[in-house]
Amino acid sequence: QTLTLENRQVFTVTGIMKDFPHNSMFTFDALLPYSFLQEAGLMSNSWGTNSIWTFVLVNKGSDIENVNKKLTEVVREYLPEGTVEYMLFPLTDIHLHAQFGFTQNNGPVTVIWIFASIALFIMLIAGINFINLSTAKAATRAREISIKKVTGCIFNDPFAGDCRFIAELV
Repeated sequence: QTLTLENRQVFTVTGIMKDFPHNSMFTFDALLPYSFLQEAGLMSNSWGTNSIWTFVLVNKGSDIENVNKKLTEVVREYLPEGTVEYMLFPLTDIHLHAQFGFTQNNGPVTVIWIFASIALFIMLIAGINFINLSTAKAATRAREISIKKVTGCIFNDPFAGDCRFIAELV
């Protein structure tokens, strides 16, 4: 099936994809061939342009440092005045690590560490507060038990009039 765009460009539909999740960094309405950029006059032949994200599948066990070095060497061969160094990094790190100017950063790992540290600090304060309140309540209860013993409370009978202490524990 073919698709005509603005009565000028004719594209052949070669496949249909399921929608990507809404939180994906890959957002598009259609995928067009790279050659279309050249036909439309939107492609730059400059080795210094970096307007297109490039994803590379590297074989397992490849030396990433060596690949980075070779990528930079290839670009320097065609753009000797360039100072940019090319580096690969795992796609799984793209959301948590703000690297290489990606603008769609959905939660840098430093912010997560800061919030986790704040949460841990709050839990520590809550624990200290609980111990402090329990100790204060125990001191009050000790005084209350002493008074009840002096007044003759029978602790074996939890349903006695003024001796609800054991019943409260249950």
